[in-house]
Amino acid sequence: MITPKQIFKLSAVAISMLTSNMLFAQAFYADSKITNVTVYSDQAVVTRQMTVKVEPGQSQVILKNLPIDIKGDSFQISQSFKNPATKPVRFIDYQFKEQPNEKNLELIELSNQLQTLEKSYVEHANKIELLEQKINFIKEVIETAKLTPAGTPRITREEIELFKQMTDELPQLQLALFDANKALDTFKIDYNIQAANIKKQMDALEQQDTKLSQYLTLDYDVKEPGELDIKVIYAVNHASWQPIYELRLNENQLDLRYQAVVQQFTGEDWNKVNLALSTTPPMFEAPSELYPWHLSLYKNNSRMKTSASAVASEAYEEQAQFIGVAAPVSEDVLYDAAPASTVSSQGVNALFNIGEAVTVQGDYTPGKVLIQETHFDAGITREVTPNYSPSVSLFANIENKTEYPWLAGNLNIFIEDEFISKSMLPKTQVNEDLKLFLGEDQNIIVKQVQPERFNETSWSNQITTETRKTTLQSLHSIPVSVIVNQQVPVTTDEKIKIEYTLIPEWLKPFVEFPAEQADAKSEITLKDSQGILKGEIELQPKTPVTYELKYKVTYPEKEAVIGF
Repeated sequence: MITPKQIFKLSAVAISMLTSNMLFAQAFYADSKITNVTVYSDQAVVTRQMTVKVEPGQSQVILKNLPIDIKGDSFQISQSFKNPATKPVRFIDYQFKEQPNEKNLELIELSNQLQTLEKSYVEHANKIELLEQKINFIKEVIETAKLTPAGTPRITREEIELFKQMTDELPQLQLALFDANKALDTFKIDYNIQAANIKKQMDALEQQDTKLSQYLTLDYDVKEPGELDIKVIYAVNHASWQPIYELRLNENQLDLRYQAVVQQFTGEDWNKVNLALSTTPPMFEAPSELYPWHLSLYKNNSRMKTSASAVASEAYEEQAQFIGVAAPVSEDVLYDAAPASTVSSQGVNALFNIGEAVTVQGDYTPGKVLIQETHFDAGITREVTPNYSPSVSLFANIENKTEYPWLAGNLNIFIEDEFISKSMLPKTQVNEDLKLFLGEDQNIIVKQVQPERFNETSWSNQITTETRKTTLQSLHSIPVSVIVNQQVPVTTDEKIKIEYTLIPEWLKPFVEFPAEQADAKSEITLKDSQGILKGEIELQPKTPVTYELKYKVTYPEKEAVIGF
């Protein structure tokens, strides 16, 4: 329902349009078309083109149905006659004016009604929460008083009065809580009915196609008749793009699809435009001028008498005052909007030219476009840490060999066209190596039995021998390799001695084995003082492999060993 005030406002705008047109000899309404759009992280630069027939004299070209959030400082315009022999046209001025839009006005009014209703609901809920907190606090005080042991120092008269006041107030608060809950139950019924009715009206308005609420007038001084080509460039907010990746593993090849989700809420669809995506913000102004950068020593004789901590504290306060206080700090609906792009790269920045005939809806519906698809030889590794988990992790090792960095974005992982998991691809520079977690390899079974322990006593020492057995078996049809991360105990305590009696040969890079000619007293020693071992096992199809770790720990009999 349009109010009298809104009707007056619409009438005033309409009269303004008529008055402005009367000041010029001719007014031409131009049908413009969006031809090019460059989308940035938080805005977009739009190019509109049109052709209009003009006659000699003062002329005004009117463009209707433009987005309301055009950034004024970004506006650019150029014009030329189709016939080069025609005398140049002189551009005088431009002006944006509000366009009547009944739908937007009603939506704002309904939105305000809904916010008022929701605010009332929150006030009811907050009142109940506050009463519950008071009641619970008083109950805790009463219970604490009951449990106070005898002999406790006497409490003051003021404390007795406060306790009495709280116990007298408790029944009143409980009654108020009962009334508040009852009032909320009654309000919920009205709230649900009114909110549903308001949302129904808003949904009905959203179905209407009257989305835009601004028009543009361009004033010209025309010398000769002809067809005038006009190009208008401007920036709009409520437009953005973000990267999204799709990694597919097929046999011995990895395919990485670098895609973008493009969204805009200008209220105007971009139909079959030439779309580009940029990783840098647009520049509408010249760079700031540089000034000399002077350094000097700070001199303050009074500081010489203060302590170092006082100087540091004062410097911190000055810096804090100078800097100031910082402010507190679904893909199911995606539609394919365009084919692959071409890339223009300058250092760390890139401009992706997606191509022509791209459509992005103006209601913030996300559209998906393909930037580039890259193929890699499958650098797949498998890792397992049996002490923590029997799951075998699958990793892809790739290198960014493209001409531009990969921005951070969501990553969807597929193996043989089967969706496996979601992950995150971090920002990756050119020629940088990247290790991506692909999920669990369920075709490798890892079993680790309960460690076997044997205890014995030798003189005044306790000796514990522990044996750990681990079995790996592959269900793959081809041989695969698995990197096994193992851990053995280490110590820096001189009273504890650890002897490693059995460690597999494939852990040799981390272990020093005795020479074959060594005497019986030679021991296995660790190259890593942290006791972290890593080795690679090749598994044949359906053939289990079992390995053992065995070590002997000697420590004083009457002492307890922590961590073992």
